[in-house]
Amino acid sequence: MADGEAYQLKPNKKDPEAFERLFSASADEIFEAISRLEIINISLNYGDNPQLIFEGLNSTGLDLSEGDKKATIKSIRQKEEIITYLTNHVSAKNSDIAELLGAKSTRAKKPLSELIADEIVAAEGGNRNRTYRLKS
Repeated sequence: MADGEAYQLKPNKKDPEAFERLFSASADEIFEAISRLEIINISLNYGDNPQLIFEGLNSTGLDLSEGDKKATIKSIRQKEEIITYLTNHVSAKNSDIAELLGAKSTRAKKPLSELIADEIVAAEGGNRNRTYRLKS
């Protein structure tokens, strides 16, 4: 956006309701909301996607335990490793992914299943000969 240039967001039917909720809160409600705020310091590795990590941590709206936070970050990093691997290789077997992650084949299935559900990875072939590739 150039200096002095502005964009108008398209109005939404819920705008008045959101505006009212935002500015009608009492000082006690605002203090209560701020007191529940939790700052999380996460060290990222080169290539980590901070947006994915944020979305993963914030997807349920429920309080997260320290274990939940660590598991979410580990899961995201595993998926990113798989995507990078499949970017450099045409396809991979479950055993290739397990070796990449330093895990057993059964543990490699979870991030692969999530990537398939997110339509990032495609599975081809039967159980014994199944291979995984990036969707085009």
